[in-house]
Amino acid sequence: MSICPKDISNNIIDEYFSTNKMNYNICRLSIASSDFNINSYSYSNKNDLSDFSISEDMKYIIPIIKKAQNQNKDIKFLASPWSPPAFMKSNKTLTNGGKLLPNFKNTYAKYLAKFITAYKKENINIDYITIQNEPNAVQLWESCLYTPNEELDLLVNYIYPEFKRNNINTKLLIWDHNKEKLLSRITNSLKFPGAIDKVAGIAFHWYTGDHFENIELVKKEFPSKLLIHTEGCTRLFFI
Repeated sequence: MSICPKDISNNIIDEYFSTNKMNYNICRLSIASSDFNINSYSYSNKNDLSDFSISEDMKYIIPIIKKAQNQNKDIKFLASPWSPPAFMKSNKTLTNGGKLLPNFKNTYAKYLAKFITAYKKENINIDYITIQNEPNAVQLWESCLYTPNEELDLLVNYIYPEFKRNNINTKLLIWDHNKEKLLSRITNSLKFPGAIDKVAGIAFHWYTGDHFENIELVKKEFPSKLLIHTEGCTRLFFI
């Protein structure tokens, strides 16, 4: 099955990633499925993660990544989860928000580490990871809610130590949501014990009006932290 004819696919890859054309050099990936995928899935459906597999990504995503790498070997990758696996969540589904259950924090940290390790085996290095895409929104598609304390507890006390145990140097980013709440959310989040040392930066989306001053203020308040625009797309509707 082919979603896009090979010649068109190759032309698109060439236009975006060739070093003598648009030369895109950082890409965002979803960790398992998102609202941009053709179907919903997780890498594991078992409590012990014994069935962990990136086989769904091997169908389309990883082949496209490798084509892009053939054009530009220096591409960096940022990855974001839209939802933990359904069995780890309060609502038992990937969609419609829900919460990561406290007893699965450690398992989820292992799940994210397994993702990075599996991609590394495919010669794809995940340079950055955000804790959750849009942690303040209940969506009809894959989504999960985190308060600032919940997000930072997961990062500081579970994900960061798990990455260190596995010699994973992927940088950890927070928020990954709209810029109108950027300053208040980040100021609150970085008060969490241990956050300043373990959070590499802040991700934000380009929706909900201007609010550009929030980006400037966050940079002034936390000059050592990366600021990365991770999402800003336009959906086209035809009548």
